Amino acid sequence: MAASAVLVLLSAGCTAAPVAPAAPTATVVAVTPSPVVTSSVTPSATATVKSPPAVVPLTLTSITNFRDVAGAGLALPGGKHMATGVVYRSATLKRLSAKDAKALRNAGVGEVIDLRTDYVAAHSPDPAIKGVTHHVVNIFAVTRTTSVRYRTVAAAQAHMRQMNVDFVDVAAQRRKIAEALKLIAAADGPILFHCTEGKDRSGWIAALLQLTA
Repeated sequence: MAASAVLVLLSAGCTAAPVAPAAPTATVVAVTPSPVVTSSVTPSATATVKSPPAVVPLTLTSITNFRDVAGAGLALPGGKHMATGVVYRSATLKRLSAKDAKALRNAGVGEVIDLRTDYVAAHSPDPAIKGVTHHVVNIFAVTRTTSVRYRTVAAAQAHMRQMNVDFVDVAAQRRKIAEALKLIAAADGPILFHCTEGKDRSGWIAALLQLTA
């Protein structure tokens, strides 16, 4: 999966901005055979991080949690910024309007990755968008999840923590995450991924992309 994530950044690219002569030196992500990923950055007191090039952000109003994974150009070591307009994330596309679908096409989005379970994707499918290829990559790796109501905040918090641990510990989930990353890396143009609310599964994929950058 780590190799896939590296390919993603080669696909997305980073935009460079001028820096002072004493730019920071950085060791980008070092990956061990275990799921633990560490990074080491040596800062420089005189380093200057410039603002990323101005871009016109893509805005959609019919779906929630839609945004660029790079934000306005996530600042990276060495005075660079994560490339914008390459990878987007959102909640379900169920209510995507014709106007927003056109905006996605105009932005060059040619692929959508649905991270939801097979059951949810089948019962609430993404709307067809002309010229856009849809992929279902169920990163929970189960056909259907069980709906549970938690009686305490602590129980809900424990559930959320375990869900994120499972993204690393469960081999089937790691394989699905790798599948999603490979699709992003291989995309010929901008790509959108989403889950139901656009915060947990989508957040994990976005975090991996940002960490790799």
